[in-house]
Amino acid sequence: MIKRSITVIAACLLLTASVSSTFAQARASVKTQVISVDGLGYFLNGHLISAQYEWRTSTTNSIHIRGIFSNYGGTNEYSGFGVGGAYRFYIIDSRALTGLSVAPVAHVFFLSSSKKGATTQVISVGGEVAYKWLFDQFSVEPGVGLQIGFLGDQVPQMTGTRPYAQIYLGYAW
Repeated sequence: MIKRSITVIAACLLLTASVSSTFAQARASVKTQVISVDGLGYFLNGHLISAQYEWRTSTTNSIHIRGIFSNYGGTNEYSGFGVGGAYRFYIIDSRALTGLSVAPVAHVFFLSSSKKGATTQVISVGGEVAYKWLFDQFSVEPGVGLQIGFLGDQVPQMTGTRPYAQIYLGYAW
């Protein structure tokens, strides 16, 4: 009798555990906006420092705008700023602002060289893949991207195909 009762209780517990995990769904984040900064680009090619503001537009999409300061040393010594943006598609668990995202991106850079007395603009388009974690109000978002730069032939680091990596650290609300 006791052995049978333990078997029934164990079967009920296993059935309950399997049903609850089968129907579990990821919940959308209650956060709708994130502001973050990436300093990794400073240590990589180009000495880039960027900040971005991202807001959720639906449960699976968001838009971000980005401001970038760049200081390319070497023989050209170009420095300046850039602006850009992207439309992100969150492709796993359908939760905008958390998880894996892909995005087409576009940037415009305005650069000048005091050494050469010249200014130039660079337009770049490409794509990014990123993964964002939210820890209460804080966010961590590593990502990689590939861009193709046009114009600005004086700054070879910005023109042509250019891969990049980023780690954005931010605040979510």
